[in-house]
Amino acid sequence: MGFPDDDKIFRSPFAEIGKEIVIPDVSLPTFLFQSIRLNSDIHGDRPIVIDALRNQAVYFKEFEPLSKQFASALTRIGFKKGDVLFYLTYNSSLMYLLHVGVWLCGGATRGYYQREEKEELERIIKEVGARFVLCEPETSDAVKWAASQMEWPVKVLSIDGEVEGAIPVEDMVYKDDGSAYSEVNINPREDGVYIPSTNGSTGKPKGSVVTHFNIVSLLAGMGAPMKLTSNMMPKTYFSVLTNYTGAPFLAYITAIVKNYTIVTLSKFNGSDFFKYVDKYRPDGLFLFPYVANWFSRSEELQKHDLSSIREIIATGSVFDHATLSLLSKKMPLTDVNVLYGSTEMQFVSSQNFAQHYEIENASRGINKGYCVAELNNETHVSCGLLMTFMEAKILDVESDKPLGIMEKGKLLVRAPYIFKGYIQGPGKDLNIAVDENGWFDSGDLAFFDEGGHLFIVDRLKSIFKYYMHHVSPAEIEAVVSQIPAVLSVAVVGVPNPETTSEARAYVVVRPGCNVTEGEIKDYVAAHTPVYKHLHGGVVFLDKLPETRAGKIDRLSLAKKAKDTVKS
Repeated sequence: MGFPDDDKIFRSPFAEIGKEIVIPDVSLPTFLFQSIRLNSDIHGDRPIVIDALRNQAVYFKEFEPLSKQFASALTRIGFKKGDVLFYLTYNSSLMYLLHVGVWLCGGATRGYYQREEKEELERIIKEVGARFVLCEPETSDAVKWAASQMEWPVKVLSIDGEVEGAIPVEDMVYKDDGSAYSEVNINPREDGVYIPSTNGSTGKPKGSVVTHFNIVSLLAGMGAPMKLTSNMMPKTYFSVLTNYTGAPFLAYITAIVKNYTIVTLSKFNGSDFFKYVDKYRPDGLFLFPYVANWFSRSEELQKHDLSSIREIIATGSVFDHATLSLLSKKMPLTDVNVLYGSTEMQFVSSQNFAQHYEIENASRGINKGYCVAELNNETHVSCGLLMTFMEAKILDVESDKPLGIMEKGKLLVRAPYIFKGYIQGPGKDLNIAVDENGWFDSGDLAFFDEGGHLFIVDRLKSIFKYYMHHVSPAEIEAVVSQIPAVLSVAVVGVPNPETTSEARAYVVVRPGCNVTEGEIKDYVAAHTPVYKHLHGGVVFLDKLPETRAGKIDRLSLAKKAKDTVKS
């Protein structure tokens, strides 16, 4: 790690390797096809994606021909460069191949929350100017209504079931002869490839335009295209991530270049989760932290043979130390790797997620697996080392002064895979979010330790004040999570004219357990300074609200807290 005295820029321990990497100026499909061809002797009949619910799969060997057949079928119905395919579907295995067909045509994909109100779908379709929409039977009514509100004709496609008036994509993929497709001239640095949604934690979700170059540079920084060897055993990961945000997309893309198989569950259901884990015996799990929280505390955990699982990759929000401790105790042979990234930044840091990490960790003495750090009497879980091309700065929240090791501040990042900008509407310029020097404000409070590990403390917009003290909800949640009877918790600030705000915990209790408000408040008081005490009380809920992206909806809880003050 380098920490220059003049600007205190934190760099990846693999930055020197990065200097030797030439990022190919090619489209993302070209890069992926090259990666697959390079390892065609190893892939065999191995699937890239398996849809566990439908028992369907897409295989490495059919990836290129089928995606080109879909590109041909799209061309026949008028899809052109610059078009956007809007989709409202669940995690069908075929869905992942459809993306590539769109990209081959020079288009981009834009997905959304499957149970969204039709008026919001109308806004999104209009925002991207989509002339093509994809639905499934469950989502068809809302999608068709929203499409009918456009001032231009919209073609409706369907997947995983018949929809009246829609073209089945299964026919497009498997029945087209591929002859209508011809290579499209793509500008990798300018042309968008997909437009994932921000999670909408502070308002309406925004569409973030990610280019071909953004993803190719990320994969190149991982060491791709990489020639796999026979001793690099293929792995299977089980995922319950959604299909319209950045995390599942990047997991799928990484699977292609690393010979992973992703088993995806269309709809998360706790009662079915272990059934599919038993069936597929995965090497690893992709989980949002709140799912990892549930998983670590589930009574089912000890009833199943989970010996095949050697890695849990968690991403999406802050990972608390209590959950890490439980997983380490119950699954001592399993590594827990917290991956940090976002819709706008792709992957920022990882503990073991690329060829360089796997090959270089031992020789460089870099710790594999998770690590923790104590700061201001709080225990934080690392989300790994900066990715190869990534640079970062920690700035004081009040003064913007650059900070050093073990100093908390707002995190700024710079890399070739920072997104192009937020979409503002068809024909409109993008809202560029990086400054003149290429720095993007992550919106997160973070710090680095002496070993170059990054620690995310909380979202800055979640932090509130108690008198003059900045209070991080995640730090209080980590303490409450240590109480055995607590299944899940979210903390928000309750407005108070005297103190500015007071911490309130919304708590879900584990089935069969009991805990009182007084017991929770006393436990927090015994383990935190007074400004982190639950002066705003404890409210018990049956379930914490979730955002469209499947994360805890703090915005609705904060509104609930404000409403109680008003009343």
